[in-house]
Amino acid sequence: MAGALGVMPGQQRRFTGLIDIVIRWQLSSARGPSVGTLRPLTTAVEAVEGDELVLVLNHKGATFDAGRIAANDNLHQRLQMLIARPSPNPLSAIATSLSCRPDEVVTLLRRRGDTDLADLLDDESGSHE
Repeated sequence: MAGALGVMPGQQRRFTGLIDIVIRWQLSSARGPSVGTLRPLTTAVEAVEGDELVLVLNHKGATFDAGRIAANDNLHQRLQMLIARPSPNPLSAIATSLSCRPDEVVTLLRRRGDTDLADLLDDESGSHE
């Protein structure tokens, strides 16, 4: 992710939004890039324990938008936040962004480790692999 945002080993980049966040890739880091504290951001979007924080980073403008997915949001609300734009069919929108057919989304998400989202979609559709 850091490389796609223009941050290479030994560099850092500041993104502005509700607060400023810095993505840093220290040469001495055995774990790769890191992002500074997000606590002020979680406060700004009124996130609480169990919620998910969503960051949408704009590489060209070095800006970001943030939102939260409440732990009790329904599937449709969760998907709308994840795809970052209104869509009458979030599954189709996710399929488009993943360059696959809608019936391949759950399998692809599981393969790449996005099991929570895959479980939500699987539960909603009532399908099982």
